[in-house]
Amino acid sequence: MAVSLAGPDPDGVCELTLAALAAQRYPSELVTVVPAAELAGAELQAAAQRHSVRLAAPGADDPAQAAAAAGELVVFLAAGAQPAPQCLAAHARWHETVSDAVTIGRSQRSDADDGEATALETFLEATRSLTERRADLFRAAATQNVAVRSTLLGALAEPRAADDPERWRLDLAYRLEQAGCVFVPESAAKSTHHYREPSFSEPERASDQRTQSLIPLAGFRSPGGGRLHERPALALALRAQPEEPAAEILETVDCLLAGRLSDLRLTLALADEHPARAELQAACAADPRVTFARPGEGACADAPYQVAWPALALADERTLSDLCELIEAEGVGALHVTVPG
Repeated sequence: MAVSLAGPDPDGVCELTLAALAAQRYPSELVTVVPAAELAGAELQAAAQRHSVRLAAPGADDPAQAAAAAGELVVFLAAGAQPAPQCLAAHARWHETVSDAVTIGRSQRSDADDGEATALETFLEATRSLTERRADLFRAAATQNVAVRSTLLGALAEPRAADDPERWRLDLAYRLEQAGCVFVPESAAKSTHHYREPSFSEPERASDQRTQSLIPLAGFRSPGGGRLHERPALALALRAQPEEPAAEILETVDCLLAGRLSDLRLTLALADEHPARAELQAACAADPRVTFARPGEGACADAPYQVAWPALALADERTLSDLCELIEAEGVGALHVTVPG
């Protein structure tokens, strides 16, 4: 994991951020801090040594890309921010599950009238038709502590202009939005400004506990259009035996694809010598959600949920959507469901 530390630091409090990073529950040996060029110097090096924080060379031309090269996951923090002890771990756990996630931590900003806030309001006003539907998440992605995979940065981020880091954050948030990434408001990834104490109310804490383990599905995806990093909400694996008739297998496939949950990928596992393989491939060729694999090969590994489905078990239109809701409501890692037939 790489932490991209943005400046400037006029109050000289960046050491507080390094101290908070050293106290993280996430393994410190897996964290590399990449400071912006304006933060680099002997004082920062000395502070990193005092707190045993691994410091990379500053990203002079593009700190975000320098951070992307230093770790698979990049967390954006401002100099002087103090992340809560569980902040990095909260970000990391999502990215092990959803490869196109954008996790957004809760930040308490002490100055609402700074240049970044002004630029954000101007940008939202100019592009309201594009961002109004999810303005709250978009605001958070542009201003708060955020984590994205380095592969997303490489594909979507333009080089950062040294004189306009705020605008760069806005542009990155917009690109992530348009790419269809899954925006996850991660309440456990809190951070506060260096001279503002935490003031979360009891109802907010209770809400945090209720939502911390939930995986958002289609509601957090941008509507319509193709996704540069498409990951389905559900991966289905059908394992067909040689003695099972092709007509009945196709009936199962049709039922699953016609349900209310359309954000899925269906993998039909067939041996090369399966007598109906060619027939099934021809029948499913028109639907891009259906892929074929050999027995033992997995379905789409990046989907939040994986389901093994009997090849001859029919489903109604609500079966898959209800199954996802049940898994999410119970907060379990695995669920065995008996279906008729």
